Amino acid sequence: MLGGVVVWIVLSLGGYVTKFGLGPLEFGFSTPTPSISASCGNFGIKITSPQRGAYLVGQEFDVVGSFVVEPPKDSLWLINASPDGRTYWPQFAVETDSARKTWKGKFIIGGDQIATTEIIAAVIGKSGQVLFDYFKKVGLETSNYPAIERFTDDVAMCDRITVIRTKAK
Repeated sequence: MLGGVVVWIVLSLGGYVTKFGLGPLEFGFSTPTPSISASCGNFGIKITSPQRGAYLVGQEFDVVGSFVVEPPKDSLWLINASPDGRTYWPQFAVETDSARKTWKGKFIIGGDQIATTEIIAAVIGKSGQVLFDYFKKVGLETSNYPAIERFTDDVAMCDRITVIRTKAK
């Protein structure tokens, strides 16, 4: 609530009517309307490090991977997902190395407790980019990054691994 008034922003993202609240922060999505679906296509995106099931120490990690066909610039992102796959926190677009067919990105696990999480490498389209940018903007302005429960239909999850953060340091 801002001065006793709840502020809502309603956007249309890739066929979804999306509402975001500032006040208690909330995200929500209605039934999608038809639009182009995302696809991992022939990209062949894989996470190569850390290894599946790895035990990690700290809050920030490098995630490294490979691709067969380079995805469009700024379309390959890392996503932090809860172990049950119901909530997501977009991380960052990765940097690619065309010659080596590899990519590298930053990944953050918030909090300071032991945590199991999934690292997802995803290709996102324009609507997904708008959603992820807005997520980052709200987080930076409020110091709170509320989980996203559902993505626009142009977010394709290409590879995922589970890791365990043993302690925050």
